[in-house]
Amino acid sequence: MNGLFVTGTDTGVGKTVLTAGIACALRARGHSVGVSKPVQSGARAADPDGDAMLLKRWTGVGESPDEIAPFSFAAALAPLVAAELEGRAVDRDELVARVRAVAHRYDSVLVEGAGGLFVPLGEDWTIADLAVDLALPVLVVARAGLGTVNHSALTVGAARQLGLEPVGVILNGPADESSRMNARLIERVARVPVLGHTPQLDGELTGERLRELVEDNVDVGALAGVAIRSREVAHV
Repeated sequence: MNGLFVTGTDTGVGKTVLTAGIACALRARGHSVGVSKPVQSGARAADPDGDAMLLKRWTGVGESPDEIAPFSFAAALAPLVAAELEGRAVDRDELVARVRAVAHRYDSVLVEGAGGLFVPLGEDWTIADLAVDLALPVLVVARAGLGTVNHSALTVGAARQLGLEPVGVILNGPADESSRMNARLIERVARVPVLGHTPQLDGELTGERLRELVEDNVDVGALAGVAIRSREVAHV
């Protein structure tokens, strides 16, 4: 597989917005890019306000919501708990196979996790294990304000301990007095580049607005380089 695994330091940090924006920006540069949200809780796959439908609407990909989010649950809880409430379980092998089925249609795929790296998907496995199974480089989305240095460094460090490759951090959302220094501190403490800081957008979001958001505030070239490099390695 080629692409990126997009994780966050927490839930609600902007992973879906940035996954869509990066996909649109890469496609505008001529790359064939798909999107996947393997596990979604808080909305069914076809819910118009859920992440799968937002990704589909903003990026214009041809996959159905169920192909984008093969496991979706109604309760806004950790996927393991939401699945248990419905008497279901996330099958690890099936989940990986469903993501790969989408990935094989594109040069690269952006896979959006759920919450942070250690959100439980089953009794003995987490989002981190899914990232390891997919063997994609990891992009971390983090808040811009106070506390983000610690959260970002912990996430990057955990990814490295698992044998994953953190390619960088994107700060997202409103800035505060600490934000001007946070990018420099993250780079020093976590030893990864901060690839951008995207401000909060007001009003209706569209694929075009998200593409412009990413192109104006993120090092798209660096992200494209990761996708191209991973494709070349995969073909060796």
